[in-house]
Amino acid sequence: MRIERPQGELPFPTPARLRVGDRFVFLPSVERAIEWLGTPANEALRGRLKGALELLMVAQDSRLPVDLQAGYAAFMDGVARERLIFR
Repeated sequence: MRIERPQGELPFPTPARLRVGDRFVFLPSVERAIEWLGTPANEALRGRLKGALELLMVAQDSRLPVDLQAGYAAFMDGVARERLIFR
């Protein structure tokens, strides 16, 4: 038996709005956050948010609400710690 995964992005409960230097970054989903952290320009940040990135990847694979919440919470805690949250 083959399990089909739903297509499309896995949306965050609330999109992440970040300010990185002189740029604003809008991350509405797990996939966009993983992609953003994966860019060469964010290598240092990716290292500091390694645990959050791992949880986001688990959520992307499982698509379970509990995994999404854990990944989102870890990511938002990390970006708050890095002082990247734009309010």
